[in-house]
Amino acid sequence: MNKLLLKKTAKHIVSGLVASGLLFSLAVFAQDKKSERFNAEGPVIAVDTAAKTLTITLEKARMALKDSQGKDQAISVTDETRIRMRDVDIGLGEIVVGSKSKIKGRKVDEKFVADKIDLKVEEFEIKGEIKLIDAASRTIKVLAEKAKKLEDVEGKEIDVKVLENAKITKADEKIGFDALKVGDKVNLKISQIGDKYIASKVVVTAAKAEKIKRGEPGITNFEVEENARTGKKFKVSWRVSGPKGTVINHTAVHYGTESKQGDFGLDKTPADAGYPGLTSDFASGSFKIPKKFKADIVAPNTESTLYMRAHVIIDGKHYWTAEKSVKVVLKKEEEVKKEEKKEATISIAASGFSPSNVEVAKGGKIEWKNNDTVDHQPASAPHPFHTDWPSLGNGQVLKPGEDFSITASEIGTFQFHDHLNPVSPFFGSITVK
Repeated sequence: MNKLLLKKTAKHIVSGLVASGLLFSLAVFAQDKKSERFNAEGPVIAVDTAAKTLTITLEKARMALKDSQGKDQAISVTDETRIRMRDVDIGLGEIVVGSKSKIKGRKVDEKFVADKIDLKVEEFEIKGEIKLIDAASRTIKVLAEKAKKLEDVEGKEIDVKVLENAKITKADEKIGFDALKVGDKVNLKISQIGDKYIASKVVVTAAKAEKIKRGEPGITNFEVEENARTGKKFKVSWRVSGPKGTVINHTAVHYGTESKQGDFGLDKTPADAGYPGLTSDFASGSFKIPKKFKADIVAPNTESTLYMRAHVIIDGKHYWTAEKSVKVVLKKEEEVKKEEKKEATISIAASGFSPSNVEVAKGGKIEWKNNDTVDHQPASAPHPFHTDWPSLGNGQVLKPGEDFSITASEIGTFQFHDHLNPVSPFFGSITVK
């Protein structure tokens, strides 16, 4: 009885919706929503990172793009768009022209916006040795000793771009691109797109041997910190080898914010290398080797990347290490607070207060020193009541050569003046944070 009643009720509801046209409207609305979405497939013919678009030739197009099949179509990319090559997330700038793409998205204000982009590429395996590293472009030059399905590159050196999110491992542990070294033996999973090679996986199978035979000149054990804080020192160290008792006159770490690549042979001078900075501790003098050297580098005050090589001159020949990089990141908030100014000194002369405007942290010390030949009395504004800033109040009369200090216990900006001579330039302000 209940089932029969439910069926009749449902039938009446549907009949009512149809009669009112509401059911038809819902169907049209659903169809409109569906038509706003699109699926597209085709080769990438252009990438514009500034405009955040890629252009593809529509070999297949459905829904909102169904009438554009065979045409070239610009697709917009947002921060929410997920771009995948094989199993790796990549950025818009890493898409190579010529890649075959499969895109899902929606039409928004006459633009076609991608939600997901899959790049369909065939993957190959290469075994070889790293011959050169360009840290700035994340490119390695590899001598391909074995190449499955890419026999034409076997025995040749090829440039391979390593994706930002590529999986890089050594001894089953994940490492960064910076840990790769010239001379490392590697297994690569790469894709070929036109004349370009892209690596989604790098496995270091045998690290470059850093040992130098006893008595041979060179540099080993070049060590740097992975990260540095803005404006702070970080340590570097390296070992110079050579015939025992040999005296050298220069060794240093040369560094800058631009990567320097190319042939760093025995005739490559520091001037040729082009790094603007160097550690000066052992840049000149007389030093016996073999010996381990240590130095400090002060990181820039802005977020950046420092690129560096250790260098030594032995018997007129220049020996360089492979380039390493250090990421410079912002100081921790606690470090910034620790470095806030804790004291300030204000000189009083015939010309007035110097400096006349200072800044200190709460709890900091402020000192006035009378360097004039007459008496002065630093005191809080306003004249003559001195009530605005309790920490200073009436201050103190200072005879020539005397000084007076207070602890800044209130937060804010406070005015002060010379009570004995309340005219310009004997006015100033102190900001307490």
